[in-house]
Amino acid sequence: MFSWLKGPDWKTSQPHLELLGKFLNGSAPTWYVGEAKWESVLKEEPEQAIKRFIDGGALVQASLAQHVNHVFKTPDLKAMLKERGLKVSGTRDEQVARLVEHDPEGMKQATRATVVYACSEIGAKLAKDYLALKDKARADAEQDVKARLMRRDFDGA
Repeated sequence: MFSWLKGPDWKTSQPHLELLGKFLNGSAPTWYVGEAKWESVLKEEPEQAIKRFIDGGALVQASLAQHVNHVFKTPDLKAMLKERGLKVSGTRDEQVARLVEHDPEGMKQATRATVVYACSEIGAKLAKDYLALKDKARADAEQDVKARLMRRDFDGA
């Protein structure tokens, strides 16, 4: 009864799972608000879909490291490391980890203006399973086209 009030089932909706996948490494929901392309495929406003993810336990507040990683560009990270007398080299993840370990309060203050969510364990599994199926479908389609081209079946390819 009144199932139309709930909106689409985001756990089986390809567009919803695609949007959820954007949060695997942490993202700001504001990036998707007001995006007509998302609204047209989701059949609801992106902020409503994101609220469903949160209410359904698929999205949680990002960790401090995910937050820092999302908010700052690599040159910013390097500048902050240098200011603190920390090693500047290494991967982006290593740079973020050094900053968070050395100055967690400073990183909280520096990122406080941006809300960042990340997939929970449940959300990550749903998103990764969907993305793996999507990748497999693409690979299968590419193999089919390649086989048809090898048989010179250009119309079928």
